[in-house]
Amino acid sequence: MEKDIKNIHTIFKVDVVEGQTTADVDQLAQLVLQNSHKVISTDPSHAESEDCECPDSPILHKILDDIQTYTPVKLEVLSYWGHVHEKNMSTNKHSHRPADISAVVYLKVPPKAGQIVFWPTNDYRYTIPPQKGRFLIFPSWIEHHVTRNLSEEPRVSVSLNFKVTSEEK
Repeated sequence: MEKDIKNIHTIFKVDVVEGQTTADVDQLAQLVLQNSHKVISTDPSHAESEDCECPDSPILHKILDDIQTYTPVKLEVLSYWGHVHEKNMSTNKHSHRPADISAVVYLKVPPKAGQIVFWPTNDYRYTIPPQKGRFLIFPSWIEHHVTRNLSEEPRVSVSLNFKVTSEEK
């Protein structure tokens, strides 16, 4: 005889949504590479010293539209930036607080370019390999890092932070 379940307590659940953009990521990768010398912070101890300006463009707006189609809530862009990993570069563990939602879109991904590793808890990690044109949408509080780029070519991505403005579209 089956028992009726009256309550289910989900203690921990994290969704990372994977999508694919139809935007011209090659052209946006060129724009990011052209701006890679325009770093956001000159303080080498700050994570933003690895980040560069990403110019506003119709390509970026297409990516934003694509991301929005994968979310059940309305999002407002808080910030976005380019990220270029040259050979042997990696990114330390960090989060994107105080934003609500974050995303990364991969623009140029040579073989052995490094992977994103999510840490929903201190003792559990989950790795997702990058793929050109793929984006990942995730809660901003989740810590993550990027493994070393072992390729001779740069890996190029754009990161974005969002605020949830409405629970319904």
